[in-house]
Amino acid sequence: MLSSRIAMSDTLMRPRTTAPGALLVLVLAAIVLAWNLGGYDLWAPDEPYFGEGAREMIADGHWMVPHVLGEVTTDKPPLFFWLIALVSLPWGGVSAWTARLPSLLAALGTLALTMRLARRWWGERAPPVAGIFLAPMVLFWRQARSAQIDALLCFLILVSLSAFEAFRSGQARGRPAGLLFWAAAAAATLAKGPVGLLIPLLIALLTLGFDRDLRAWRRFAPFSGPALFLVLTGTWAAAAGASGEYSVFDALRKHFLERPSTACTTPSLRGST
Repeated sequence: MLSSRIAMSDTLMRPRTTAPGALLVLVLAAIVLAWNLGGYDLWAPDEPYFGEGAREMIADGHWMVPHVLGEVTTDKPPLFFWLIALVSLPWGGVSAWTARLPSLLAALGTLALTMRLARRWWGERAPPVAGIFLAPMVLFWRQARSAQIDALLCFLILVSLSAFEAFRSGQARGRPAGLLFWAAAAAATLAKGPVGLLIPLLIALLTLGFDRDLRAWRRFAPFSGPALFLVLTGTWAAAAGASGEYSVFDALRKHFLERPSTACTTPSLRGST
């Protein structure tokens, strides 16, 4: 019994090397997805909206509150605008290439995490198969090459769920895994709003409920994790509100209470949604 426990501990602690097949799939996906990424203009309505918001961040210095056509936009939090602006700085400005690059990188991260999960669940041969199935999927392909939030949101949620899965399987300690879970959820919230927290949180709690092990949540950074989430999201909310032209609570009211019953008019780059 003792020897089997030691063997299991060694297996869990042993570093995992990257499978050559999975690495090949990742490299080929990167080449194919990046091909001609900036060879065509940004497509309305969403791509010009995010591209213009990032351009105005660089030009006007409105980094806390996104502006589009000189007007405050409450449609989305700032993370995706930030990423486009940051990758655009070395290139001298926002272009179709730099606007789509964060989505491409996020999609490759999603592909890598998917193959990693496949290896942990089904063994050494599974990662390339999982990657080959995921990479050519139409929605994955389209979002990886679009200046839209979806690829980033998917990646950040998968980071949260990967941390939870590692904790649940005993391959990661509760506190570090929990902190990563909540940090990724905070980033997802800064990208898309509360859905970035609700999706991974509900999946984690429902999974533990199905396992009949809700008490395990006590070991998953139950206090420090939410505190980290509040610090990361609250710091931005306070900084954005300090400008006097943006209110997180007004944005939540608009999109969760008013928007379902009335048409929401946004800046003309997007039109009505």
